Amino acid sequence: MIGRPLTFSNRVTPNQIHTEIERISEERQELWQRLSEGLDTSVQGQIKELDAHLQELWQSLRQEKARLRFGEREEIVRRARAEAEAPRLPRVPDGVLGRGADLACLHQPAGAR
Repeated sequence: MIGRPLTFSNRVTPNQIHTEIERISEERQELWQRLSEGLDTSVQGQIKELDAHLQELWQSLRQEKARLRFGEREEIVRRARAEAEAPRLPRVPDGVLGRGADLACLHQPAGAR
């Protein structure tokens, strides 16, 4: 019997998602055991449903870990757009201040360089 799926309407932690993955994996293993005892199309269907649900859970786990590490997707996009639109400081020719320096370093106190 397929257990009640974990709902993701509210934020869940990676640990909660992983716990659900483990629970469904165990259930899937039991179904494979039943299937090994004889062909049962209903068990095959249940295994396919669990496989699809496991894929969704793994994707949710990856997304939640990325969100925790890098922030909300909308915020990342906003920062990237702002960075892309920000004016670039002109580069100083190599050899003048060191390779790849920009004019921002000219505005720093001598000890900060």
